[in-house]
Amino acid sequence: MSAAVQAIRRQRHDARERPFIVIWESTRACPLACLHCRAEAVPDRDRRELDTAAAKNLLDQVAAFGQPAPLFVITGGDPFQRPDLTELTAYGREVGVRVAVSPSGTPTLTAERLRDLQSAGAVGLSLLSATAQQTLPVARWLAIHLFLLGAATTAIVVWSEHFAVAMLHAPQPDRRWSNARLAGVNTGVVGVLTGVWADLPALR
Repeated sequence: MSAAVQAIRRQRHDARERPFIVIWESTRACPLACLHCRAEAVPDRDRRELDTAAAKNLLDQVAAFGQPAPLFVITGGDPFQRPDLTELTAYGREVGVRVAVSPSGTPTLTAERLRDLQSAGAVGLSLLSATAQQTLPVARWLAIHLFLLGAATTAIVVWSEHFAVAMLHAPQPDRRWSNARLAGVNTGVVGVLTGVWADLPALR
């Protein structure tokens, strides 16, 4: 008779029933024009964006998953282009949803607005990029920005595989395939970093 398998960790909730995180691209508006931007940013807000009432309804839907609610990340474009950002952050706290904000480091990111967000209950802000953008030359700032994106991408590749195996009770994938994926990701990151740092258009 085999011994019972003892769990090495306990999940707070089942990811098959509700997500760990919800990321909302709240607007495409942004004064920056980063080549890598997945949101394909534009200078002005689109009239088809969710208005404040619809955004609050989205937060209600996230809260309906129950506690602990998924982390709700507001990004863009530049989320600070939305005048209701602080109001939505406060509403998230009201309905029991933790709200984090991922700004783009534009001039709209001021100390006053950061204090307002903190008071409204924001649980996280991507401040490193904002600080670097204000103090470094554009080429150096982009290189640091892309390096951080590369680090985040590597973490996603590694942990998504780990969670998929753990939650689906799937067999461990061939390490050669995993290493090849990581090598491909990092080769691309190094190529883009080199192009930006050395100002080589062919590698940007």
